[in-house]
Parts: sequence; C-alpha cells; structure tokens
Amino acid sequence: MSVQLDSATRRLREMLLAGCYPPGARLREVGVAESLGVSRTIARLAMSAMEHEGLLTRERNRGFAARGFTIAEIADAIEVRGELEAMAARLAAERGLPAEAERRLDHALAEAETMLAGGIATEACRRRWAEMNADFHRALVEAAQNRAIAIAIGQMLHLPLVAPAAIIFDRGDPATTARQLARAHGDHRAILEALRARQGHRAEALTREHAFRSAQNRRRNLADPAALALARQMPGGGLIVAGNPPSPPAAPAGLSRLSPPRSRAATATAPARAGSGAAPEGRGRGMRPRRETPWTASPSGGVTPLITKMFSPTGGVISPISSSFTTITPNQIRSTPWLAITGTVKGSVSTRMPIESRNIPMTR
Repeated sequence: MSVQLDSATRRLREMLLAGCYPPGARLREVGVAESLGVSRTIARLAMSAMEHEGLLTRERNRGFAARGFTIAEIADAIEVRGELEAMAARLAAERGLPAEAERRLDHALAEAETMLAGGIATEACRRRWAEMNADFHRALVEAAQNRAIAIAIGQMLHLPLVAPAAIIFDRGDPATTARQLARAHGDHRAILEALRARQGHRAEALTREHAFRSAQNRRRNLADPAALALARQMPGGGLIVAGNPPSPPAAPAGLSRLSPPRSRAATATAPARAGSGAAPEGRGRGMRPRRETPWTASPSGGVTPLITKMFSPTGGVISPISSSFTTITPNQIRSTPWLAITGTVKGSVSTRMPIESRNIPMTR
C-alpha cells in the first residue's frame, strides 16, 4: 500500500501543479480515485497528503478544494525557504564544507560565469541556468548534513514557483533579467567564500539576503502581466490568484492565554474563592504545578503564539526562525495540529506541534 500511496500522491501533485484543478475547484473522492486508478482509501490519503503540503484545502462537510496562491504568498514562501537555507549555510560553514559539496558549488559557479559571458538568450540557456541554480541550492542544503532541514525544504519545493529552479525570465526586459541573474551569481560567489572561510554567521546572513532579494524579484516580476502570463505556463503557475488571502476568524474576546484542559481532580482541588486557604490552582494534593502554554491575547481577541523553537519531523530543533504569525483561534488550536506562519518574528514554539507557513507545511 505504501508504494501505491506514494505513486498516487506523486501523480496527484503533478495533476495539481499542471493545472488540472483550478484554484477553488472541488476534488471528489470518487473522481480522484478514478483519475488515479486507485481505491477511494488511497485517493483520500493522497488528498490528505496534498493538504499537508499546502496544495489542497479542506472544508467541513465539503471535502477538498484546490488551493490558490497569491503573489505575496509565493514571495513569503521563498523567504521561509531562505531562512532554512540560511540555517543550512551556517551549519555547513561551522562544521566544515564537505569536499563533494564544495566541488558541486564550484562547478555551478563556473557554469554560471560561462553562461553570463555568452548571454542567456535562448530557451536552452534558460533551462540550463535554472538547473544550475537548483543544483547550487541543493548542494548548499546537503552540505549542512542535517536531515531535518532537508525534509522541511523538500516540502517547500512542492509549492508553486518556490523552488530555485522556478525562475521567470522576462523576455520583454532582458536587461533587467541580466542584472538580476548577475546579482544572484554574485550572491552565490560570496556565500561560497564564506563557507570556505568557515564564517557561519556571514554565510547565514548572505543566504538570507539572497532569498529576500529573490522574493522581491518575484514580486516585481509577477506584477508585470507579460511575466505573469509566462509564470502561469510553469508548473504550479495555474494556481496563482489575484488578491489577498482570507483573514483567519477571530478568537473569543478576552482570552488571555490558553492552558491545557483541566482534569476533574484539578477542578476539585481548585480554590473556591481567593483567600480560602486552599492550595493555588493546579497545586492540589498529589498534583504538579500547572504549566501555562505559550499563547498571549492579540488586540483583536485572537491568540498569537510566542515562537522560540521549531521542531523538525525527526524531533530535532530548527531555530531560530523569522516569520510573523497570524491570529489563531482557540478552537483551531484544539482541533488541528497545524499553526499558521506569515511573516517576521524571532522566537519559538515550545510545543512539538508541527508548523505551516500560511497553510504551507513546514514540518510534519
């Protein structure tokens, strides 16, 4: 079943990225099973996997629907990918650059210099540049020798136009494209120099800035209708939508923190009134002090997490991260193991709950 499920999941992902289901289109379990040639159970599991990857959304009593991505969400995801790559660069520099990774990074730089000297004017040259860029970033991540980072980044790469190979070449403004590619090559060269010098924090900062610039270029390029039309022809391009993502629902007003559910014993031993002489709440006989969970009330009455660590799928800690968090309601926290990330906060989730960025899975 595992092999069949993996195959069905891969084919469903390819169908979604190929635009077989436009944003908002509902996926019926029976129809998906027939399209994939699998049982309804396998189809349902494959759709659940796509929900965790961020390509599908699930609505109560309505099943799954293809998810649309705004330009802002795509750029945000590139920055999140950049944070993970920055961490990989720091680890690679601190631990020492493996010889094979150094050879691959060197080869990518040499190939880029050759292409820049000769010009990138043909479709073959553009494909070659995209492959070179993807190999540089892949070698950088592998150089860290950190499986948790590799898994997290691997999930990010399934999202539309987030992978390093997803480069939009503006045919209408070749001069701007040439400047962007030359600047990206300069970033790659500086990152490799920092890795060789074992300057971990410098390599991390350079990689983060490189990703930030890539995100800015993506925002700028996709604002042009001609470039957007080209992007729609790329894998996942059909999922690009206009507008802003919907705002999350507000939490009940006045909530100051969310604590674990209290047991009957805790309720029975809690003091009836202040000054009654009873033990403080959570400190009844035979009980440990109750731990407060790391949530605080936002101005809108929702709950905003205070983040300091992010746990990997294998249990390791990925920290620090740079993102800002949307408001999350208590019911969402109780009913789902996912939290939503959107932008820039330094901090950590001290629970082992997986995290997703704007519904983009980071860890599982």
